[in-house]
Amino acid sequence: MSIKVKKKRDYRPHSEAIHGAQVLLRLSEEQKRGCFYQWMGSLLLCAFAYEGYLNFLGRKLFPSWEDFERQLSWQSKTKLIADHIALKLDEGAEPFQTVKQLFKFRDQIAHPKPKEMEEEFKTTNEKLESVFYENTKSDEEKFCSEENAKLCNERIEQMMGLLFEQARAKYESVNKHDDSFILNAPFVKSGQSGSAHYG
Repeated sequence: MSIKVKKKRDYRPHSEAIHGAQVLLRLSEEQKRGCFYQWMGSLLLCAFAYEGYLNFLGRKLFPSWEDFERQLSWQSKTKLIADHIALKLDEGAEPFQTVKQLFKFRDQIAHPKPKEMEEEFKTTNEKLESVFYENTKSDEEKFCSEENAKLCNERIEQMMGLLFEQARAKYESVNKHDDSFILNAPFVKSGQSGSAHYG
């Protein structure tokens, strides 16, 4: 006897990515040492989560989003959405500044370029052995820290929250007594439903 299974999933990659970023950050806190790649992964997932949310929200606000979104940078997407929902963004302040640094890091990792690096510094006899054998680090390697991973997680959440709250306020001002826009919040998880029938 066969069983017919039907499943449907509301896949929200931005929610999955931010959850993944938080999981990697928690794992790094538990591990204490050797966390460089967990911080890197958390930072990259933060960037993916933010751009994923821009694409998610963009589809809700612009029916033709998929026709043009690939031609826009994350900054252009942010500005377009912000203009559409009348959100004033201060690019010189937080959380935008940290998001900008995060995407610079993301771009460096996505488009790696080999380079010769030099550094010169003073140290003490006691510290000489430990610092002498430590690798000279690129800017993107220096960015991979617990402090930056935590900060980027916070700032990404803030930026997504700002965009959502303003978009929600605009939607509800036009659609009185309709609070369904809450389903577009950045942390509403992917959902799945299904059924099974014999025969």
